[in-house]
Amino acid sequence: MVQSSLRDVVEVSVEEDVASIRAVFVCVYRPTLRNKVSKMHQTLNVDTKQYDYNIRIFGDFNSDFLGEVVKTKFEELVSSYGLSRIHSSPSRKTTCSRTYIDNINLHDMGFEESTINLNEADHLAQVLYILTYPVLKKPL
Repeated sequence: MVQSSLRDVVEVSVEEDVASIRAVFVCVYRPTLRNKVSKMHQTLNVDTKQYDYNIRIFGDFNSDFLGEVVKTKFEELVSSYGLSRIHSSPSRKTTCSRTYIDNINLHDMGFEESTINLNEADHLAQVLYILTYPVLKKPL
C-alpha cells in the first residue's frame, strides 16, 4: 500500500508486511520545512498506532541530527514510540560540512548496519541488515 501520509506535505510512506519478521516499513522523504518535529509526530502517530508489528522508519529527514536541539527533540520523539536511532555518523559529507540528515529508526531487534558510497548522490547509502532466524522444522 502506498499512501500520502499528511495533507499538503511531500511525504509518502510505503508499508509492507513481511511475514518472517512481521514489520511495517515507513520510508520518508521530508523537504525542508518548519515544525519538523511536530510533522514527524503526526507521521508516527498515523503510521504506527494501528499496527502490532515492529516498525522501521527510514529516509531523508532533511534535519541535521548532529545539531543538539534537533537531535534531542527527535530522539525524545522516536523513543516515545519505542524506537531507537541506528546510525549516528554523518551521512552527507562535503569539503566544508558534515550533516546527518538520513537515518533509520526501529524497534529493538538484531541488526547490522553500514554505509556505502554509491557515487550517485551527495549522501552515503545506509544499509540495514535485519537478522532473522529460520524456522526449524521438527523431524518426523
